[in-house]
Amino acid sequence: MRFSANVSILFKEASFLERFGRAAEAGFGAVEFWWPAGEDLGEVEGAIKDANLRVALFTDLCGSC
Repeated sequence: MRFSANVSILFKEASFLERFGRAAEAGFGAVEFWWPAGEDLGEVEGAIKDANLRVALFTDLCGSC
């Protein structure tokens, strides 16, 4: 079994984009997150790639936002 880090609720002491690196440092190979409202999606993609992570799941909590 493998686990992914939900960076929407973990590593809250760091900015959203920094959480991807924190997840990688903690040994996770994949992350999940809620739709990053207010974040530049290109920067989110870059943070994921820089941390060498896979995205296991992302969720749009607001439906049609």
